[in-house]
Amino acid sequence: MRKLIVSVVLVAVIVFSLRSFFVDRIPKLAAQFLSHGMHVPIYLKKIVFHSSFLEVKDFAMVNPKEANFEYALTVDTLHVSAPYMSYVFADPLVLDHIFLEDVRINLEISKDNTTACNWNIIAENVKANRTHWYSNERKTFIKQLILRNIVIGVKLYGKNVQVLSPIPIMEFHNIDVSEGLPIQEISKIIVDKLVSTVYASEAVKAFFSLPFQLLIKPFDSKNPKDSCQGYTPDPGFKVLAWF
Repeated sequence: MRKLIVSVVLVAVIVFSLRSFFVDRIPKLAAQFLSHGMHVPIYLKKIVFHSSFLEVKDFAMVNPKEANFEYALTVDTLHVSAPYMSYVFADPLVLDHIFLEDVRINLEISKDNTTACNWNIIAENVKANRTHWYSNERKTFIKQLILRNIVIGVKLYGKNVQVLSPIPIMEFHNIDVSEGLPIQEISKIIVDKLVSTVYASEAVKAFFSLPFQLLIKPFDSKNPKDSCQGYTPDPGFKVLAWF
């Protein structure tokens, strides 16, 4: 009997240890997977899986090496509501809602004011990886998208960095991701904030058709390659070992 108890305890300890080992490494694995596709470092502090939702804490996407801003995008909390198995099998994938809390977006605008250079390079990296076995181009439908407390940093060519006043909330409904986000609505809010730099609005419009497509369907960049001088894809980018 004593041996049985000891064996059960030992098995329980092993199972708990293995569970802790893998659970603790899920954020790192997810970050490395995204980093590999975007050729920029991605950091995730925590991922919570539930039968009806997925939550990510402290998401950060580092900018390409040529950028002035350290990060292209940071999100304190990203909450996605959809049944767990939908992420694996559903086609089209229907997400009940995506909620982003405390969002920081940084744009670095080209000399001709037509391109968000940092995001254009990330898009080129994703495009180059779209033929890999893990590429996923399935249609995705978002019933509700909410962004709360959005801060936008803008760096125009030859100008100092501008940090715009926070936008309290953006809310959108029934979004077909394959057709992009509602660019005109978002762009108007951004352009109103820019005021004296309204001529950069085309770059802002282009940017807002991009971020969510990056994670679901690669973005087809139509910007000329010479519009962002000094910004180049990083074919030699490597991620750290998984363990």
